[in-house]
Amino acid sequence: MPSDTLEPEIIAWVAKQGAGDVTRAARHVARREAWLVDVSRPDGSRAEWFLSVDRAKPARPNPFSLARETRVLGALGANGIRVPRIHGWSEAHQVALQERVRGSADLPPAPPAERRAVLLDFVEEIARMHALTPAQLALDLAIPQTPAEAALGEVNTLEGMLAGHREPEPIARFGVAWLRKHVPEKLDRVALVQGDTGPGNFLYEGARMTALVDFEWAHFGDPMEDLGNFCVREFFAPCGGVAEALAHYGKLTGAPVPLGRVRYFRVQQMTRSVLGLVRVTSPHDPRGPVAMNLAYRVICERALCEAIADALGIALEPAALPDAPALDQHALPALVAKQLSDEIAPALPSAYLKHRAESAAALVECIERERRYGAAIAACEREELSELLGIRVERARAGRIELEERIRAGSAPEAATLRYLACHAQRAEALYAPVVAPFAGRKFSPLA
Repeated sequence: MPSDTLEPEIIAWVAKQGAGDVTRAARHVARREAWLVDVSRPDGSRAEWFLSVDRAKPARPNPFSLARETRVLGALGANGIRVPRIHGWSEAHQVALQERVRGSADLPPAPPAERRAVLLDFVEEIARMHALTPAQLALDLAIPQTPAEAALGEVNTLEGMLAGHREPEPIARFGVAWLRKHVPEKLDRVALVQGDTGPGNFLYEGARMTALVDFEWAHFGDPMEDLGNFCVREFFAPCGGVAEALAHYGKLTGAPVPLGRVRYFRVQQMTRSVLGLVRVTSPHDPRGPVAMNLAYRVICERALCEAIADALGIALEPAALPDAPALDQHALPALVAKQLSDEIAPALPSAYLKHRAESAAALVECIERERRYGAAIAACEREELSELLGIRVERARAGRIELEERIRAGSAPEAATLRYLACHAQRAEALYAPVVAPFAGRKFSPLA
């Protein structure tokens, strides 16, 4: 079935929930499958809903399921937190009908005064959520008892999901090792954290936040985790105000925000992101947003290295980028990319299909760049790995396998390994420039 067509049985279920006819089912552009659905009723009224779909394969169970997220949203809504109301859940289809909340998720274009007001309102809502006790929420989620459990619970779960993964992932493994080595000493209190909170994961209208959205990663943990998440989300949706927002949270809660723990959880969020993206890109799901997932993976790996460097006070040098043959504009990949972006995408009937065609064009460009730059980048990798490992590396993949083993054993030198991994990530960002263009050159905002 085409990726922009919803199954008839799900359409029928939605119609039954709305006591009418489904007059619209439009695929929403997002990393997780979602649809905008409208139901027209015999009395002339209309329901406008947001339909989320979970297609996790039984062979790859997902502890961060849509069913779990739906329970979290229900509990938060019952406690007065601004989240989308749940209108229906289908166990058979693994779909959830949510209120389609008014507002935009795109904060950076808003006027500065409006951005500031929205961010402060968002911080106040997060503080209210953090003030709820586990008993008030009554969710069947693990409650950490120690700083290590709060810091590493979700990380351990995600790392476990990579069991049997065949490719070396030294950046992900380094992030996990760093988190285990630098666990915070304190856990002041436990709260429900959104787990991926900040710009892009809340809606706003005017100067007011209308709803927190996307609780896929929600769990009980250290509230400072959400502040680290906020810094990461602002990295992807630059809107400023990070330092003021953190200070405002401190005033609301009556205690200064421990910036060292915020830096730790910024690393934790980036590590979780990289682990999750390794899973969804190995292999890619053709129905999913392949280009978007690739872009996030590449940028998250570079940002993870930079977050660790900032936490350690280590300066990173820009990577040396190899020269490559000039692009032949008449080569087949270049022609296919141009036809997809210039001719096919504009003629498609929906925003979702246009996005798919434009993404496909960017992926074709990446294939051509792999052909042009691949050998030169592999040579850089072999040279740097040989220096780091103190052995002659004949193949870059073999060198990365050896590095990963040393990271696991705790014998890889922290600063030197980080500098190599950062260079590796920078080269990947340059290689996949067509898909990472929306995030190219992003940096973390100052915390104070």
